[in-house]
Amino acid sequence: NPITDSDDVENLVLDKRARKLTILSVSELVNDDSTDKLDLSYKGPLYFDIDIKGDLDAAIDSCKRLVENLLERGVVKNDIRLFCSGSKGMHVLVSQKVFSNGRAQKRLPWIYREMALSMFVPGVDFQVYSTGRGNSFRITGVQRADGAYRTPISYDELEGLTSDSYKEICATPRVNYRHPAWADEKSIDMEVLYEGAKLKAAKRQRVAGALPEASLKKISNDIPNCLAMLADFKQVPSEKAFNAVAMQVGILIARSGM
Repeated sequence: NPITDSDDVENLVLDKRARKLTILSVSELVNDDSTDKLDLSYKGPLYFDIDIKGDLDAAIDSCKRLVENLLERGVVKNDIRLFCSGSKGMHVLVSQKVFSNGRAQKRLPWIYREMALSMFVPGVDFQVYSTGRGNSFRITGVQRADGAYRTPISYDELEGLTSDSYKEICATPRVNYRHPAWADEKSIDMEVLYEGAKLKAAKRQRVAGALPEASLKKISNDIPNCLAMLADFKQVPSEKAFNAVAMQVGILIARSGM
């Protein structure tokens, strides 16, 4: 259901009894036949979704490391918004105006993916950087099926956050809590990172494309060493995300007929 973007958009969709809202706004209504249109423009904060299945404390620790990285890059606390997802992880948002003019940008989810790769911490989910309709986060104050809530927290709360306090925080909605307004203070380090990510995203667009299945079938009986190394995740450089590598291995296995 499309809605006009605004600073108060979350309250507007709450009035419509919505449960989720796309993280980024998109320049036009997207249907199932246009999920990867390259002429779409996106607007919204840099976002991170951190989940480590079965180890909430590790996910919280990764979030703390990511926030520390952002602060070291010159991002001020009021340009970082933190959320307990209510399930098994954390959400981190950074004002778009910290590193850009804040206007809509083509391929923005791909650009954000490249930025997230550069600031990788364990548990970052790279599947959320999708084009088309884009990815959604649950609206704060809307109860999950398990009874918990996605809940905004402060920087000070993150410092002392544990799995026990996380569950306590997410047990009830924080209806009246609001993060401070974006400060929108520029970070030269983040601007450089953003511009580099734009170049990488543009290059990815040029080289991306599905190989004919016939080409992949040729390797189905003779697994190349590079794929064998990818399948053994101990061989993957630590800065590479598990999810990203697993997805590529899975696609190759499926399409090659192994």
